[in-house]
Amino acid sequence: MCLLTLKIPSLTIYYAPQYVFILVFIVVYIQCLKHFKWKYMILFLIPFLEVFCNPFFQVYTLNIGQGDCSVIVEPFYKSVVMIDCGQSLYRDNVERIIFPFLENKNIHTIDTLILTHDDFDHSGGYDRLKEKVKIKQVIKDSKDKVNVEYPFYLLLQERISKDENDSSIISYFIYDHLNYLFMGDASKEIEKQLMDTYDLKADVIKVGHHGSNTSSDAAFLDSLDCKIALISAGYKNKYDHPSTETLKTLDYLNIHTFCTSTNGSIAIYSLHDFAFIVTNDGLFGIIH
Repeated sequence: MCLLTLKIPSLTIYYAPQYVFILVFIVVYIQCLKHFKWKYMILFLIPFLEVFCNPFFQVYTLNIGQGDCSVIVEPFYKSVVMIDCGQSLYRDNVERIIFPFLENKNIHTIDTLILTHDDFDHSGGYDRLKEKVKIKQVIKDSKDKVNVEYPFYLLLQERISKDENDSSIISYFIYDHLNYLFMGDASKEIEKQLMDTYDLKADVIKVGHHGSNTSSDAAFLDSLDCKIALISAGYKNKYDHPSTETLKTLDYLNIHTFCTSTNGSIAIYSLHDFAFIVTNDGLFGIIH
């Protein structure tokens, strides 16, 4: 897998798939309904139809500052999984960012919310979020099962962990031939345990602990053979995440790196063998 990227004018990722959807819709519409008297009236319904008929698998990493929140949406809104809903001491992330995003996507129900661990920047928004959105399932233990129909695994159910970060739930899921690995705040020690336990390959990794040098061991990343790294970190955060060491490791391994602190929110869309990545600062890349 490789990534071809280009810079485009500022683009809001919430609407990125609409352009493709509208093009396909118009072509099919003209071919199938060209003899329908009121055919042009249906064009006004496109923005509404896109909300419910989006054929893309969507993986969002939201820019919530120094914290974590990812949203995974199955085609046609068949299921919605959220991994973490971190809060901030400086603003209400749920009120200001997470809930408006869900409203924009017309998401009123979260099928599964995975809270990787108890840190405030990962799970602190749960109480607020459940007041705003219906949540069918909350997972706080790796032994639970995610209620989706595509392959979605919570790895390393039995592990040796020294602290809360190393207890992070690790998510591994597959869709449209792309493998995703979300590491929570797990450290290099947990990465070693993963290598010893599984023969993992991941096209996309959300690196551990906001890009801290406590995670992202070179041998581990190399074993995954991944090409895209996602990092969630706050702009000019006091921890200096992501670390220079981690960024150098990713660069050395030729892993394309996207970080919310510089790129804003990040989205990956896929449809069968076609996949692309879009960032809020205007970066567009085709994954192939």
